Amino acid sequence: MKFFKSFLEAKSDKDKPKQEIKQSEEPTAALPEIFTEEKTLEILPEKEPPFDLSKNEIQVQPENLESKEEKSKIDFVFENPEIESYVRVNYPFSEHDGRELKPGHSLLFVVPDEFKKRIVRDVVLRHRKDSKYAVDIGPDRHDPNGAYSRVELQSVDDGKWIEWRDPKGYNPDKFAEPRSAGNPEEEVLHDWIATVGAINADAVRVTNVGKNSDYSVSSVHGMEVVFLS
Repeated sequence: MKFFKSFLEAKSDKDKPKQEIKQSEEPTAALPEIFTEEKTLEILPEKEPPFDLSKNEIQVQPENLESKEEKSKIDFVFENPEIESYVRVNYPFSEHDGRELKPGHSLLFVVPDEFKKRIVRDVVLRHRKDSKYAVDIGPDRHDPNGAYSRVELQSVDDGKWIEWRDPKGYNPDKFAEPRSAGNPEEEVLHDWIATVGAINADAVRVTNVGKNSDYSVSSVHGMEVVFLS
């Protein structure tokens, strides 16, 4: 009897309807927009590399071109000067009329290796302004289109360009006077040690910092560098 009763109870439990499992009635969170709308991916064109690996050449990029143009343009590099003595190096130009230098342009004079460890004492610049550019000059000899030469040394230590300073505080840019080709003015930029400090230079730069592109043109006939003995 006990067995029969247990059998009936088991059968009764089996025949009971199963309880329906209800899913959560909480609302489903909205899917992000990326899954609900079709998006079109824009494929950007592949950029060209800044240099050609096959040629090992560096190309100037347009974004860097403007900053380079703001700097002075080097017209000529004088690399082999005349060594006149232990303390003096001369850079004469062979042209009788000198080398014309327009505003925003420079001439570069390379210091020989054996002089790079010596301290610069003076720089002598020979320059002038040709008569064809000497216009609108009044009786007081004022030149409204002055051509001015700026002289700088490049430091061997950090590569920075250092401008000459006048000991009396005058304008350090040298005015190119109207003169004939046979009589250029010699400007002595002296006392570099006293005005800017002791400098070991590997190059000298002369830049025309005049304002008028047509008439602020100078003629450079040469330069000398005098070192401390």
